[in-house]
Amino acid sequence: MIETDDGLELAPPDILHDLEPVNDADSADPIPATARQQIERFVRGKFQYETMNEQRQRREREIDIRRQYLESTFDAIKRAYERKALEFGALVESGHVQYRLARDEAWRNADQVEARMRDKLDALKLLRVLRPGAVGYLGSAEVRPAHVERADTDAIHRDPAVEMRAMQFVMDYERAQGRTPTDVSKLNDASGFDIRSEWRTPDGRREVRRIEVKGRSGYNQPVALTTNEWLQARRHGDTFWLYVVWGCGQGQTPQLLTIPNPASTLRDHAAPVIKHYLIPADALTSGKL
Repeated sequence: MIETDDGLELAPPDILHDLEPVNDADSADPIPATARQQIERFVRGKFQYETMNEQRQRREREIDIRRQYLESTFDAIKRAYERKALEFGALVESGHVQYRLARDEAWRNADQVEARMRDKLDALKLLRVLRPGAVGYLGSAEVRPAHVERADTDAIHRDPAVEMRAMQFVMDYERAQGRTPTDVSKLNDASGFDIRSEWRTPDGRREVRRIEVKGRSGYNQPVALTTNEWLQARRHGDTFWLYVVWGCGQGQTPQLLTIPNPASTLRDHAAPVIKHYLIPADALTSGKL
């Protein structure tokens, strides 16, 4: 979990993977007991409660499927024994007394099948029993602001208004694609990207895009990645994307370039300039998806 201005909220499980360890060995002060209790109450009241409801609904669906299967299977077996018992019974009634044992055995088998079905259905009901586990504090991580290097040359100067328009354009684009974007650019945690965009695949897998956004005023403009951004692009590989938005100036029409795995796609075009990797405009157009 992370603490925001609006209170506690659940954090992605791999959020610490995107942070850069501090160099100093100073240890953080342990969080007070009251804060731990607040976190535990939050987990029990929100995450655990919602998870229990989801699991309960999933169990009910599974139980219904299994119940239908058990009933249809055992009913078919029971009817087969009953048919045999009736056939043998008819033979006994007609004077063939040698089939009396076979008739009685068939009836016993039918009764045993019904008893086994009841046992199976009773055992199935136990799956409805769900109990929340204990919630306990394991540990915490101190996240400190980092001074993330930005391009500061005349050609790649920072324009907050342009960056804001580019970020909003990309956030809207991700939502239109059915993904759930989260702006992490203001965390200043040296993660090396601006947006974390998540979605679920049709088979239920969770996927993520780590998106570094570069906005430029005008078109066919180069962009610069900091050393940390380039390292994070190499580290995350196919889950790291470079989104370049040209035309973010006043009155311009934005043009989006989406480039997967830029550390690999643009490796031969990126030129280290002091502490940045300068990527020319023609390489951006050739590397977009």
